[in-house]
Amino acid sequence: MRDLIILFEHPEWHEPLFAALKKRNVDFSTIDLKVATYGEDDLPEAR
Repeated sequence: MRDLIILFEHPEWHEPLFAALKKRNVDFSTIDLKVATYGEDDLPEAR
């Protein structure tokens, strides 16, 4: 299970955040809001 999941719209806008998390060895994943879908029974895959 990941530490963090980041919902984003435009990856270039979040590159500084992604770089900082990688530098700190945070186990994270990203989800592009333009293509993501969720149901009310879906559980987050992060702590």
